[in-house]
Amino acid sequence: MNITNITNEINYLKDILLKYEELEAERSNIFKKPLSNMSIGKKILLFIGMYMVSGFIYAIPNLKYLSIFVLLGSVYFIFFWPNRKVKSNIAQNKSRIEEIDTKILSLSQKIRPNYIPEKYIHLHALNSLESYFSNKRAASLKEALNLYEEEIRHMQHLKEMNMLQEMQNATYKKAQEATTIGWINMFRR
Repeated sequence: MNITNITNEINYLKDILLKYEELEAERSNIFKKPLSNMSIGKKILLFIGMYMVSGFIYAIPNLKYLSIFVLLGSVYFIFFWPNRKVKSNIAQNKSRIEEIDTKILSLSQKIRPNYIPEKYIHLHALNSLESYFSNKRAASLKEALNLYEEEIRHMQHLKEMNMLQEMQNATYKKAQEATTIGWINMFRR
């Protein structure tokens, strides 16, 4: 097992995964709803704003029907148009979707590693393994994989410590609030 062969396999797999991610991103853009990044709360606020605008328009003589049109148009635009837009995108890009699916299947069939276990065939692991070899932190695949696993455990440990720190901060804040309320109640007597 030669390091050059391993790094060549890493680069080959990274290229395949990057192409796969590009195709997945293109495919998800076709299926993405317009206004999907807008939360339901923002959609409701937008609707309320349009409701207020239609109320102002309704107050103007001879424009009462326009206010109803604005209100119904905003309901359609916010709640119904995104679904219709997705259906339209799918219909327009049906051949491209099939082409992307074919390419994705072809790429997934090209992933046949000789050295690297399948568990580590994702960009984060491959980039880490590549850096271990290029920075001479590992002299064999076994060392590189062990180093990667150690770093993953370390990151999980740090994540758990951060969660504990957040819980401690929240508890401390609640204790301070309780102390403040206690002092306020004491002075009320």
